[in-house]
Amino acid sequence: MDVVDRACHLETAQRQQAIDNQRARQNDKQRAKQNDRQCVHKPPLERAGVRVCLDCHNPINPARLCALPQSVRCVECQQIYESQ
Repeated sequence: MDVVDRACHLETAQRQQAIDNQRARQNDKQRAKQNDRQCVHKPPLERAGVRVCLDCHNPINPARLCALPQSVRCVECQQIYESQ
């Protein structure tokens, strides 16, 4: 096997590796999209138009909701949840 044959073989191997890497990235992206679609988020609980905590079912402080609109727990329950 001369230098040209080795270079050709090396180029072919590198090209195949690049193709495999691209396919793997595409598969990872597809899996991530599927996981996003399968992820089920619990809707915020509301009682009489007021959002209530998932854990204690007390109203969430409006100041907290202004700062973090996606909040689903009151401050106290969130601290307990994060410490677990």
